[in-house]
Amino acid sequence: MRQTYGKKRGNPGTLLAQFGCMQTSGTINAKLSRTFLIWGAAAILITFTAAGAHRGFFLSPVTETVSRPEAADRLTPVVSALQTGNAEALSHYFDSYVDLTLPDKPVGSCSKSQARMVLRDFFETYKVKGFQVQNAAGNKDNPGYCVGTLQTLGGNFRTSLFIRQDGETPVIKEIALATR
Repeated sequence: MRQTYGKKRGNPGTLLAQFGCMQTSGTINAKLSRTFLIWGAAAILITFTAAGAHRGFFLSPVTETVSRPEAADRLTPVVSALQTGNAEALSHYFDSYVDLTLPDKPVGSCSKSQARMVLRDFFETYKVKGFQVQNAAGNKDNPGYCVGTLQTLGGNFRTSLFIRQDGETPVIKEIALATR
């Protein structure tokens, strides 16, 4: 459906009048444009913060960023489970709900037991040969993320894990598998 504002489509004067503003000069238009820009940027920032908060990330400076080997060492049990394709062992590190993305079907947010069953089926279908960490980062309290390649008989998959730390245990919030 095409939306028009007044007689001319996209006329800024009638658009502003629709929002209860009067167009008297270009100065008011410029001020309103800056206001909309500032509010739009604030909305994006709030959305980004809220979207990252469910993964345990916040828009704050990260101190003591851990190098790849140290972050990967904290994830050793998770990496071992991925290397063997053991969904049961991997599920021990799942949060109560996990966001799951697979290349062959959309899954979305699912419970710990549902995610275990879906990954078990995926691992049985593709027969995992190994997993290699390419990048892992975070800080001493929050491993953050791990990106690697899951090698299977059906091909290689780019694997992304978003993780938060619960005491000494890594907790997987999101797993995304994509074909390479």
